[in-house]
Amino acid sequence: MHPSLLVSVIVGDVLFILGFLAFFFGGAEHPAALIPALFGAVIQTLAIIAHFFPKTRGPFAKVILIVAFVGLVIGGARPAMLLLGGGQVTWTLALASQIGLALGCAVVFCASFVLLLGQAFQKS
Repeated sequence: MHPSLLVSVIVGDVLFILGFLAFFFGGAEHPAALIPALFGAVIQTLAIIAHFFPKTRGPFAKVILIVAFVGLVIGGARPAMLLLGGGQVTWTLALASQIGLALGCAVVFCASFVLLLGQAFQKS
């Protein structure tokens, strides 16, 4: 397995677990806590498909890149607004889950970018 796809699978697992932990430890009342699990499942599924079909690795890496960027923006928007607003930041389970989503998607974004960069250098 390509190292960047392996990173995507591992981070997908971590995000999946993070989403369910946030959902159940948050009282299982807010389905929005499952957003990291959704992103983790999508990223992991795309990485596994890209591994088993090497000819489509480039297009799937681009889709993983886009999904990770969207997850980075969604996960980092609220924490960034809280920090830039200058208000008091109280650490809640939801905030920790959003920061985990943003960090995980940032790692996957970088790994997919490295994969695509390597493919571009191999073609030239």
